[in-house]
Amino acid sequence: MEPHTFISVSALHGLPLTVSYIDHSQMNCSESSSLKLTLRLMPSQEQEALEAFKDAQEMHMYAVWALPPTHVLPRIKTVMEGLRAEFGGPEIEPHITVLGSMLRTEEDAIQQFKDACNIITRFECTVDHIETSRFFYQCVSLIIDPIEDLWGEIGRFVRIFEHTFPCCPHLSLLYGYLTDEEKKRAKEKVTTIDEGFASLSFDVTRFVLCKMNIQDKSQHSWEKILAIDLQP
Repeated sequence: MEPHTFISVSALHGLPLTVSYIDHSQMNCSESSSLKLTLRLMPSQEQEALEAFKDAQEMHMYAVWALPPTHVLPRIKTVMEGLRAEFGGPEIEPHITVLGSMLRTEEDAIQQFKDACNIITRFECTVDHIETSRFFYQCVSLIIDPIEDLWGEIGRFVRIFEHTFPCCPHLSLLYGYLTDEEKKRAKEKVTTIDEGFASLSFDVTRFVLCKMNIQDKSQHSWEKILAIDLQP
């Protein structure tokens, strides 16, 4: 390497890290192997911007939720609280799962979510029946009547996100693992708490894009990236 040659490693998204090499072969022996490293520290704001940029380029799992309107939330939460009191499980934010487990960068997920919300319309959700399952997130759920209008709107999300496996529209009331006997009691408890709950009906006008943390089954650490209210 020629004397006084500089090697610059940088340009990581405009925030350079400079490594300088100086050959002291023309100097005395004690200095001949000198290597000078120069690190240009980034200001804190630039560091934060870099971290945000890197995070946006990383792949994460995302889900799309449809949120029930505020006027039905008290009924839904009352049933959820009654089930948790007897069977345990984490507190759940009431939602209808539209799409789940989609691997995307944050930038792509946000853009696709916006594109979908720009073309879908409000739709009505009517409960078809109460269902139990061996799956943790669908332990006790309200299955939404799969009418043509509902599937048509969900299909818009599926096409834009290019998602192969759309969810059966459902609103989970309890997370956990129950025995068959406990499942039977849980279904009975739902209608005991609210006799007309199995025929609940409401319009969906609000959607949320969530960043999933699959290690957190309570979903309390799941991050709501963007919420959009559909226009009338």
